[in-house]
Amino acid sequence: MVSNWQVQQTDTTHNNLITSLSFVNDSLGWYCGTSGKIYKTTTGGQWLTAIELNSSEMPEGFELRQNYPNPFNSSTKIAFTIKDRGHYKLEVYSILGKTLDVIIDRTIHRVITR
Repeated sequence: MVSNWQVQQTDTTHNNLITSLSFVNDSLGWYCGTSGKIYKTTTGGQWLTAIELNSSEMPEGFELRQNYPNPFNSSTKIAFTIKDRGHYKLEVYSILGKTLDVIIDRTIHRVITR
């Protein structure tokens, strides 16, 4: 979280979905979501100027292809290729951002195509 934003807890228990971003002037504003949090800034927020990338966390190569059939009802096939050894997690989300299934959550030691 950016240091000049403050979390204000609400009592909702839904998945995180952005619902509103509102400023009353150049400094005072709120960002609301369905995750039960409201973020408030009194300094106008803050621009991110640099994100440090840890290259050991990024695979050198992967490919995620279109699932088929698409659209689907109860099942679909998802093709992917992984070239680097590492821990991978492949999740399926609903259109509302809810996790529907975790297909892979493990370390893969070799090149794999599915």
